[in-house]
Amino acid sequence: MTKAKRKQAVVIGGLCAVALAALLIFAVQQSGGQQKELAGVPQQGARLGNPDAPVLIEEFSDFQCPFCARFFRETEARLIQEYVNPGKARFVYRHFAFIGPESVWASQAAECAANQGLFWEFHAKLFNNQAGENQGAFSVDRLKRFAQDLRMSTDLFNRCMDTNETLERVRKDTEEAQRLGVRSTPTFFINGAPLLGALPFEEFKAAIESQLAK
Repeated sequence: MTKAKRKQAVVIGGLCAVALAALLIFAVQQSGGQQKELAGVPQQGARLGNPDAPVLIEEFSDFQCPFCARFFRETEARLIQEYVNPGKARFVYRHFAFIGPESVWASQAAECAANQGLFWEFHAKLFNNQAGENQGAFSVDRLKRFAQDLRMSTDLFNRCMDTNETLERVRKDTEEAQRLGVRSTPTFFINGAPLLGALPFEEFKAAIESQLAK
């Protein structure tokens, strides 16, 4: 989603929010729960899959971006099931928090959740609760309620948010996105080759299969 067009964006429906969240969490569990291994000291970017998998799928995303939510609803879980779980690819989520302050807060909150091994659950919660841009859907108070909904340690989560503990991670991701020339979300790199937008699964499949054939 470009900055100029984002206010005209419409989220296209797919699976219902509850069913989709359950599907994604199941896929994460099937992948081995790599993010849980990073709890406490996450690497840059939330990661799923075998680190030795031949294909790296890297996403730069904004939690307020409706096209990012479309990718989440329509494509992400299938990519994890068909390519990450079998060990053909690894998936990394990176922040490009450019839409506004709530984008930054949501990204910080996701990283605070990562500290407790719950990045992917929180990432699903965010995409399933989009409600306009910078209108309060991802206020700090509401993000703290999301953590409570997911039965996190709210003391740890709230302290993480209140002290901006994870802000530097978000800044580093956003700076890396800018260095790579990312101008819209979602932007993907498949073994370094750019793929722009919430494209159909078949487009990702073609790009991944092309890399696997090399």
